[in-house]
Amino acid sequence: MKYVTSFTLVILALFTSGCQSERDEHYYLSGESSSWNSTIQVTFSHSGNQEKYLIGGNLSFKKDYTPPTVKYYLTYPNGEGSGTARGKEFKIPRGGGTREALNTSIASFSKDITLEIEWEDEEGNRIKEEVPLHQK
Repeated sequence: MKYVTSFTLVILALFTSGCQSERDEHYYLSGESSSWNSTIQVTFSHSGNQEKYLIGGNLSFKKDYTPPTVKYYLTYPNGEGSGTARGKEFKIPRGGGTREALNTSIASFSKDITLEIEWEDEEGNRIKEEVPLHQK
């Protein structure tokens, strides 16, 4: 019974802390184009033996219609990510990698992030737009 109580307390502590290191750095970017609103979160993780970066966020379509398919492209100093979604509002899943080769601050890293979006308008034309990002 003693071990069950200890295990429960450890799980509860991890759950309430969000399993994130206190040393994690977060940087928020937001952007708006004529058709889209975006919020991007960049995290530099300092937990464990490897330092990592994670990038994810949200996209919201501002027009009255709903595009059938949306493709988004994120580029950043150490790589790129892309995905396809449907609807007017959706999340960009978090992705990233190790920061071993990066010797930069989270602000410098975030300045080089770009976001491009492609979708089809009501007439079936493909539209491509870049969302300018800035510190939130």
